[in-house]
Amino acid sequence: MADLGIEPQPIEQPLDISIPENKMMLAFYLAAPEVENDRRALNTFHGMRRARKEGRWMGPAPIGYTNKVTEDGRKVYLSCRAPSVNNEVGI
Repeated sequence: MADLGIEPQPIEQPLDISIPENKMMLAFYLAAPEVENDRRALNTFHGMRRARKEGRWMGPAPIGYTNKVTEDGRKVYLSCRAPSVNNEVGI
């Protein structure tokens, strides 16, 4: 990036890239968000897996079912949709 005249600067603490020790701090500033994103991805994956093991449906309800919402606004369970008159008659 130096060949292109680009010098990255962190917002929290300006660094002088000509000092070798500051390059290590810049590397830490650039690596920390990537580590945090990886940790969030793992937590999301494990949370969705745990929800499936507990019997929760992850996604929109399949045909014939409807998503239900509790009184406090949480989407937590599926219920059987009542058959419509058209389906009973065969139309």
